[in-house]
Amino acid sequence: MKKLIKVLSIVILGVMGLSLFASAGSPSYNYKREFQDTIKNLLGLKNFSQLQEYVNSIPDCYIQENDKSQQPLCTMDRIDGNDFVAHALFGNRYNSEYKNFNVINVDFEIADALESLYMNKYNSQNARKLNVKQYNDFYKIFRNTWLQEDIEHLLMKVWQKGENSFMDRYSNFEMMTGKTIFNTLYLSKELKFDNIYKYVSPEIFMTPYEQDPIFKNHINFQKLNNRRNKLHTILNEMKRGAEEKKSKNLLSEVVGHWFDSIIFPEQWGDEAEKEYYKGTKQKQMYLLLNEEGWKMFGENGLVSNDNQKHIITLNVKACRRVLNNKSDSYESKIMDKEKICSAFEKGAEKYGFYISPEKIAEQQEKELTEAINKKSNQLQKGFYNPAF
Repeated sequence: MKKLIKVLSIVILGVMGLSLFASAGSPSYNYKREFQDTIKNLLGLKNFSQLQEYVNSIPDCYIQENDKSQQPLCTMDRIDGNDFVAHALFGNRYNSEYKNFNVINVDFEIADALESLYMNKYNSQNARKLNVKQYNDFYKIFRNTWLQEDIEHLLMKVWQKGENSFMDRYSNFEMMTGKTIFNTLYLSKELKFDNIYKYVSPEIFMTPYEQDPIFKNHINFQKLNNRRNKLHTILNEMKRGAEEKKSKNLLSEVVGHWFDSIIFPEQWGDEAEKEYYKGTKQKQMYLLLNEEGWKMFGENGLVSNDNQKHIITLNVKACRRVLNNKSDSYESKIMDKEKICSAFEKGAEKYGFYISPEKIAEQQEKELTEAINKKSNQLQKGFYNPAF
């Protein structure tokens, strides 16, 4: 009880701007240590509402003209344009004009306090060593509190070094790795996030326009091939991760989700996707899903569904028309359209996404022959009754 009174006294003084601010100029006063201790005490007591009030009571740093005196305790976390992850990793980076301020890195101190709390609670030397059971237990403490998203960022992006900006939509594809993608998804599922893709973009995009003068406004085939190889590497790394964690169902779900993002028409996407592809998505799909392209999806957990089969069938039928749409374009002149469409069709058929007219005819003929033979056998045995 005494501990609670002491903590709340510090909080109230901090909110009122008395003890903390008045003592800030004293050489012996360690304002950061005071802030750290208060944060840790309130977290330990699970007094999250009081913690929120305390944190919000720290004002933004504000420069007054012609005032060079020591400024009171303040934070730049809300005004510097950076998010919790950036603050947790690097703290504040501010100009020398704030040298007279007692600047508190609120998010950094919260992240540090949470890490200390975790290590004390689980007798751990390293909070960043993945322990799904402990992570899940720790996350439950903060679920449905104002700290929930900060905890998620801490677990997913700081402690586990998730993809950070590399997994944002339309980000640097070359920086993606299958290991970190799968780990992020696996942990998201184990922690029971409402959306397991919350910290991983569900789409893999192939950049439509490159800056090379020769290929400006045209598809750069060499770079597209390089990215297909990169995607192959990502999927293989994810497959290994799924085998290690015995999560093949998750792999199948994720691969199917990414496959959908590649095959579904651009006009069905949002405005950002339309701006990104600029009308080239369908062409890129045909180029991506050649023999090797189909193989890398087919051998890494992809299971077809009726919707995908329907979309692929439409795309098979439209391939030659789409690739011939701009016959005078540079890309149209150098691409082997027949080869591209043939590879797309064969792969689709091989992995169960398309049935060719020939196969349909064969199947129909087979079924008709079986029906005729069945009737013939019934007649020969005297079992056939026209009335039925």
